Amino acid sequence: MSKKEKLIAKLLNSKAAFTWQELATLLGQLGYEQIEGSGSRVKFDNGDATAMINLHRPHPGNELKRYVREQVIEKLKAGGFSMAKMLEYKGYYGSIEASPEDGCLYGKLEFINALVNYEAETVPALEASFREAVDDYLADCEAQGHQPEIPCKGSFNVRIGHEAHLRAAVAAKERGMSLNDFAKQAIELLSRDAKGRLAVPPLKK
Repeated sequence: MSKKEKLIAKLLNSKAAFTWQELATLLGQLGYEQIEGSGSRVKFDNGDATAMINLHRPHPGNELKRYVREQVIEKLKAGGFSMAKMLEYKGYYGSIEASPEDGCLYGKLEFINALVNYEAETVPALEASFREAVDDYLADCEAQGHQPEIPCKGSFNVRIGHEAHLRAAVAAKERGMSLNDFAKQAIELLSRDAKGRLAVPPLKK
């Protein structure tokens, strides 16, 4: 898990303290420039006026108040930044969730039918628990003589409604493409981040 992903997971975990320095680091990694304002005000600017974040630096402490965290999370989500970061290991992906009531972080393997969950109290421990869950799932399948499920096998049915289907079919025809290739190209484009990088790197062969 990258430093950015660890910071996002910590930001979402209301049980863990989140400092001003950690917020500044995270926003910097998301493309924001920190600009000092008057008094205790600080602006974070990424070039989009609608995405600007202008905050009051905490004082005298260094920890962000809960309402500030909630506002920042809401703003980042509204700006298109995904807060649902995932763990990856051996081609399997796992979610990262926080349960203030239970006082823990938790998740489950995504994109397979079997329910395989894991939990921990810190982000590093959660990552270790996730890897253990993947290894355990693969060992169980081998012991029982079952073929492990492969996340996202490569085909799926999508119901988009008549009008959207027609628009896509016409657009594909105008480009001399099959509807399947048109959909693949659209998914490829929308699966990239703001810098054009794939959200999920190609699987290693």
